[in-house]
Amino acid sequence: MRLVGHSCASILTTRRGVVFRLRSVQGYLGAVSRVAKNEHSYGADVLQQLSAVQGALSKISAMVLRSHAKDGVTTAVLRGDAAHTGDELIGALTYRS
Repeated sequence: MRLVGHSCASILTTRRGVVFRLRSVQGYLGAVSRVAKNEHSYGADVLQQLSAVQGALSKISAMVLRSHAKDGVTTAVLRGDAAHTGDELIGALTYRS
């Protein structure tokens, strides 16, 4: 059964993009670690690397949110499960560890 708004191709493209960006984040984290270990580096160097990590993670979050809102929420509305899906989305967006 194919649901309106649900595109396997768009989900696959999003997943590939997310994985690609997560690999970049891994590289950024390695750079942060190397800069932090270097006794000659300045706090500004570490902050710059952390900013790159945060920016990359923000882009990943936006990609996943866009995909979920476009496909997952649409599917939930069509199957009559919008309230639960809305609560789940709000919980994910407001989660703090």
